Amino acid sequence: MSTRLRLDTLDSLRFPREGVLVDARYFHSLPGLGADDRYDKLEYTLQGALSRGAHTLRAAAFGTLAARGTALPNYELAQLGGFLRLSGYRTNEFLGTSARLARLVYAYRITTPGLLDGVHLGLSAEAGRVSDAVLSAAAQHGTLRSNAVFLAADTPVGPVYLGLGRASGGRSALYLYLGMP
Repeated sequence: MSTRLRLDTLDSLRFPREGVLVDARYFHSLPGLGADDRYDKLEYTLQGALSRGAHTLRAAAFGTLAARGTALPNYELAQLGGFLRLSGYRTNEFLGTSARLARLVYAYRITTPGLLDGVHLGLSAEAGRVSDAVLSAAAQHGTLRSNAVFLAADTPVGPVYLGLGRASGGRSALYLYLGMP
């Protein structure tokens, strides 16, 4: 059983320049309704965007956590790592019963929009935390920090990003990413 609350005033799904998004989803798994496991999970997303001319500042916070003292099964664990989700680390490198991520992105539109939304050059600062980590390495890190520089283009098949992520300890990752990060 799932309950969702969503408020969305963002002007664009791919490259928002103005507005806010608030999205919260509560999931209650019940074996009596055919589920294999009993657990409760809360997921939330908060996003905002402000622009002035070709400059855009976007802030976001995401979270997933087990609720009501239940344990999440392995197939529902929270994941962090990857492009704009701790960019200096591998995709889904960190798994745990809860994860939180905050991100600040500055983007400069280098081409004006035509049929699509143009080309953007951007920088990000990201911080996240995984609790009750499945892999002990994540538990040792506490708050994880990362940043990225990227070039993004709106295309008929979706947004395409070419990015470089960096994290503490000299960790880095190179991305060619198609879709919404």
